[in-house]
Amino acid sequence: MLGSYFNETITSNFSYPVADGWCNPSQEGLGKHCFSDFQAPRVVLENSLNWNDNGHLNLPPTSFVPYKLASYVEKFTSVRTSLVVYLLFLALCLVSPTIHLLKRDFRGLPDTPTYFLLIITSLPFISVLDRGASAGFAVAPLTIFALRFNKGSKWPAIFAIIVATAIRPQFVLVAVAYLAVRKYREFAYVVIGSVVLTLFSFTFFGLDNFVGWIKNLIIYPSYAPLVNDFPANLSFARAIMKVLQILHVVPVQFNFSNGTINLASTGILLLFVIVIIFYLTRKTSNSILVVPICLLLPVLVPTA
Repeated sequence: MLGSYFNETITSNFSYPVADGWCNPSQEGLGKHCFSDFQAPRVVLENSLNWNDNGHLNLPPTSFVPYKLASYVEKFTSVRTSLVVYLLFLALCLVSPTIHLLKRDFRGLPDTPTYFLLIITSLPFISVLDRGASAGFAVAPLTIFALRFNKGSKWPAIFAIIVATAIRPQFVLVAVAYLAVRKYREFAYVVIGSVVLTLFSFTFFGLDNFVGWIKNLIIYPSYAPLVNDFPANLSFARAIMKVLQILHVVPVQFNFSNGTINLASTGILLLFVIVIIFYLTRKTSNSILVVPICLLLPVLVPTA
């Protein structure tokens, strides 16, 4: 129904066309589909990574690890085989929240099939797998964080956020959960660990590339107009800007190149409000509620 309101095919808003044109599908894809977020980085890795060219590369070197591993598989097999292996591991990470429920099945609580079906038929699973987006690999460490937060040793949850941040930098926002329960040392461990890992990964590419990455991360994406309905870079901040456009509060011609700072400010303001709420309720914060709320924080920022 919403698709008809905006004269848009609803499926075009969460997946690419089947013939997406990112490869030679007869040799490198599955059917007519190429899985763009797999093929594009694969081509990028054929040359030296450069964060100072016109590619607006906003991902750190650690984000390319899945693609690099896939390239090793490709050397011994083929592009299509490496794609299949990549997608299988990606799907496994996406369904990882159901794995810990297997123990419950043996106790006579058969919940896993239901949760499994809910996940594989959900929009995030379909859209991530449809594009082959490596962001889906972060689901596994985020699951570990959710299960081990405030349970047992603190290190599994801390390392889990660091690994998720290595895949996509916005996941460092999940560490706000430690602020909410007044575990400031654990929060510092996550931030320091994430920064050190990112800096170390750039030692192989030079300081100038690190500076270029920071610039690209801040202005991302200066080349995509806000009026573009295709949600290549969804965020809650972008959604708010879009609503303001519909309400004619912000001019329709407003774009990322001119409005990045305002867009970023919206996300930062929302994050600040959440942190203040957590602080004011710090004596009554329930960790059961803190975890799912903080897992949603990365959607505040416009990054792929």
